[in-house]
Amino acid sequence: MGGGFALLTVHSGFEAVSANYAFLPKQLDDAMADACPVVASYGGRDRALRGAAATLDDALTRAGVVHDVREYPEAGHAS
Repeated sequence: MGGGFALLTVHSGFEAVSANYAFLPKQLDDAMADACPVVASYGGRDRALRGAAATLDDALTRAGVVHDVREYPEAGHAS
């Protein structure tokens, strides 16, 4: 839940946010437009968030936001 909240703060004046295991906002492209830099980590074996890392990475790239989004293939949720 905390990772999703972190993504909701990308326009709150922070230098950067860290969104680990974050559920993505429904209007992701709109939410990431003009966002602060984002660091995010996901576990590849986390079924609830399958594909979220790639989706977030793509949205941040489209928005021109500095980011580092990683998916760790052997990790589950929060491991």
